[in-house]
Amino acid sequence: MKIKKNILIKLLSEIYIGLKKIYWYSYTSYNYFYLKNINNLFYNNFEKIDNPTIAILTPSKQRVDKLERMLSSLISNSYNIDRINILILVDEDEKNIDEYNSYISQLKKKVNISLYIKNEKNHNARNNYLASQIDADLYFPMNDDVIFILKNWDLYIDNLFKIIPNKAYSIWVKSDEKYDYLHCDFPIVNRQWYKKLNYIGSLYLNGFIDKWICELSQLTKHFIITKKKMIKHLNVGDANSKEEKDQTYYDITRFHDIDKIKWNETKNIRIKDAKKLK
Repeated sequence: MKIKKNILIKLLSEIYIGLKKIYWYSYTSYNYFYLKNINNLFYNNFEKIDNPTIAILTPSKQRVDKLERMLSSLISNSYNIDRINILILVDEDEKNIDEYNSYISQLKKKVNISLYIKNEKNHNARNNYLASQIDADLYFPMNDDVIFILKNWDLYIDNLFKIIPNKAYSIWVKSDEKYDYLHCDFPIVNRQWYKKLNYIGSLYLNGFIDKWICELSQLTKHFIITKKKMIKHLNVGDANSKEEKDQTYYDITRFHDIDKIKWNETKNIRIKDAKKLK
């Protein structure tokens, strides 16, 4: 009897997951078509800003080489680097602080970049601090182990920015997710989103910044997914990238079990915060 019950539970779970995939695939496909083709023709509730400012928020730790790789790909694939502001944060006890200072000092000659040296308790707090240092149209939390692969990616984001409603909204950036309509590893949020919540990452978790933004997006249905793949996360789906899993990677992932527990405990907070975004 117990075996049959377990089989039934597993079957119902698979049915639920299947229905969830169908629903969000249908909704996100329709929403993209609606915003681009229908709403754009009949309503005047869009952002009219040309060349929106984009803030790249990147905490880093003992990863100067990876940061350099990420920023090199960002710069080479950007159409208008002048409207992109790059904010980097390292801890006060960073072992490679001299290397960070030297690299970023040189880069300042080419791009708008700032280095912040400050201790924060976790990854989310670091992103929140960086966001508090700048007023931007779009906030793009970004890992230093990512590379940009879409040429003129910022122009592509412009086209989406022009069609999203003038309200708190997020843009899900296609990367390595199999079901990109269920989750985004690196979602962008606009100014209204940040101002209404006064945070980028959850104040209650160490990480899960992407998961938190995605759930708020689904609760509000205020999100759109890019059709083109813009970035590649070199920790994801690459069997030949063992060297990517460095000490920083393990420092971050060791909080996952704690965050899983806190995630379930903070459901009501996400529901409350989602209401602020509507």
